[in-house]
This record gives sequence, structure tokens and C-alpha cells, in this order.
Amino acid sequence: MNDFTIHTNETSGLRLTYHHLVLVLFWITLLFQLTTLKHIWAIADLSRIINSATLIFLIMYVFYAITSLRYNKNVWIYYIIPGLLVYLGFLFNFSINTLDNYKVINYFGLLVPWAMFLIMPALLKKMEYDSDKLWQYFYYFMLVASSLGILEYYLFFSDIVSMRIISIPGGKFYAGSFSLLHLLSDGSAHSRLYACFGEPGNLAMLLLPVILYAYYHKKYVGLAIFLLALYLTNSLGGYISFFLMVLFILFLAINKRKLPVLIPVAAVTLISLGFIISYLDNLNDPIFQNKSNSIASRVSNIKNTMINLPDMLVDNPIGFELTEGTSSTSKNPHYYGSNFAIGYSIQMGGISAFLGYSIILIVSIITAFSKIITKNLSNEEKVVCVSLIVLFPFIFQRSTVWDSAIFAFLFSPFIIRYLQSR
Repeated sequence: MNDFTIHTNETSGLRLTYHHLVLVLFWITLLFQLTTLKHIWAIADLSRIINSATLIFLIMYVFYAITSLRYNKNVWIYYIIPGLLVYLGFLFNFSINTLDNYKVINYFGLLVPWAMFLIMPALLKKMEYDSDKLWQYFYYFMLVASSLGILEYYLFFSDIVSMRIISIPGGKFYAGSFSLLHLLSDGSAHSRLYACFGEPGNLAMLLLPVILYAYYHKKYVGLAIFLLALYLTNSLGGYISFFLMVLFILFLAINKRKLPVLIPVAAVTLISLGFIISYLDNLNDPIFQNKSNSIASRVSNIKNTMINLPDMLVDNPIGFELTEGTSSTSKNPHYYGSNFAIGYSIQMGGISAFLGYSIILIVSIITAFSKIITKNLSNEEKVVCVSLIVLFPFIFQRSTVWDSAIFAFLFSPFIIRYLQSR
């Protein structure tokens, strides 16, 4: 009976409606949340209206999805409940702080990725979710963004075109039509490629999945553009994760049937990553010397968070007190920066968000490793599995794909299907 009713006009129309809904939410994420295009195009006010309307819709849909639909037990335990812990932890802390100071209401925007995360199981039940199509759209978006970013980068530094100066929450930038460059204190532009993203490291992080996509789908022109863009970001984290990615590509291509080979490759690579980050400021290579202060600061943030984790959770069970501005939690004695993603989850949502975020990271990595050792992976599965592994080190450096709605669109369907299959 189910196989018959799925093809009725009413059901087909409903699925088409959900398909359009997903596409609208996907492009809103790319244009108004993931990038700085709203600042480059001077449409920040429009962006706030669209993001606010999106958040209101998602909050209502989350309530419907959680209370009205039934899900697989594994999906409940390992996906929905951890997501709810983060979502409710953020929501409660933001609400308490907004009652004291309405100027921090902008923090509610951080709920959008987690609301998208929570409605994904419902969307998978309501429609035939074509995640491969969204990967294709993401690939072309990154291809256009990278190509235009490289073009404006070349034209600006060749003195062929000029850029205007704009001020955005991340500082002052030279802005073109599709990209920006950080304005240094001496009035010059930073030599690292930003494209339309807030930081070169963010661009590097998002380039890694599409590099994999281009490689496995034999899109070699796109691959060449992405590799050039990755080089121009001059992102150490991007370079390290790219090296890790190459190792896993080789493993899948040459020796994927031998499980023992995977374990030492992953262990040695991750241990090497830790040593590189910890001792980078002692290296004499000029390429690395300029990054030593940033690396030392991030290592300090991670160490302090780990050492003081029990005190942070006890003293701030619902999260830190928030104030407007970029240093919103700096007055808290346990504030150690926002580079370490797990520490940031504590700041925003306390114990609840810490537990949920940690479980989601663990489930993501276990899922990726469990699938990567199996035979006959599809191209999409290879892209998703390897991406999850190589993106994991970014939790020690900045906000990650787990903190963006792009994770729900591109990675969540894979994880949910895996949990259902178990």
C-alpha cells in the first residue's frame, strides 16, 4: 500500500514542495549565513530580515518534527537527542541573557544551524532527499566563489581594479564585487585569499570537501582552481588537513580492504598534527614564523579549556553571560577564546550544549571510520567520510562545518541513514 500511495498526485506534490523548501533554505544558508556576501553587496538589513524569518520558521518546524513524527531509535539516541541538547542549551542561555540585555538578541542566529540539524530527520521522512544534488550545487557555488575571488585577487594586486573599504563585524576590509581582503593597519591589503568568506581559514576548510568532490567526480578544471585557491589561503590548518586527505584517498585507492593499515595511518597523522600545532612556534622556517603567535594563542586556548573544564561546567552550567560585541564573553574568568569549538559550545550553552556537541562529534567520526573501511563506497560516501575526518582538526582552530547549517544539508543525511541501517 505504501509503494502505491507514494506515487499519488497529492504525495508527489507534497514531496515537490519539500524539495523546494530544502533548496530555498540551502541557498539562504550559502548567501546570507555562510559567506560575507551580505556585507559585500550592502544588503545586511535584508539579510537580517531573511535570517530572522528563517529562524522563526525553523523553530516552529523543529517543534512539529520532534512532537509529531516517529523516528528510528538509533536516530533518536545518537542524533536527535544530542542535537536537542545543543539547541535547548543555546536557546535557554540566549533567552536568559536577552531578558537582561536585549542587545544580545543577535545570538539567536546561532540557533539556525541546530534547528536545520534537527529538522533533517523529518525532511528525510517527508521526501526523497537528494543529497548528491545538493553536493553538486555546493560544488558549483564554491567553484564560482573561488574563481571570482581569485580573479579579483589578481586584478587588485595587479593594480587593475580598486576596492572600497567596508567595516563589518570581523574588522575593516577591502571589498570588491564578489570578494574581500583584510585591511591591515598600514592601509595595505592582506595577501591571503578570502574570496567571499570571513577568514582564509574558513575558505580553506570549505575547499577541502569540494576538492574531494572534484577529484572523485573527475572535474579536473574545478580541482585545479580549488587547489590554487587553497594555496592562496596560506592556511596551515588547510594544508595539514589536505595532507591528511591525501593519505585517506591513497588508502581508499590502494589498500582499503586491510583494516589494520587504516588505524596506524590515522593515529600517526593525528598525533603528528598535535605535535605540529604544539611546537610550531619553535620552528625556524620563515613560512611558519609569521603564524607562531596565532598558533601559540590557539594552543593556549585549548590547554586552558581542557585544564579548567570542570570549573567551567560547574561555574557556568547554562553558559556564559553574553554582551554585545566581538568579545562578548571576555569578562568571564573562564573565557579562553573562541577557537576551540568544544569550549565555545560551553560558553554558548553550558553543560547541555557541551554534552550534545561532544556526542555529535564522536558519532560523526565513528560513522566516517565505520563506513570508510567497508567495500564498494559510492563517490558521495567517499566524499562525506573523508571530509568528516579531515575537517575534524578544525575544531581546534575555529568554528567548523558542525556549527553551520551546511552540515545538516550535506552530512546529516549520510549519518542518519547510517544510524537507521544499524
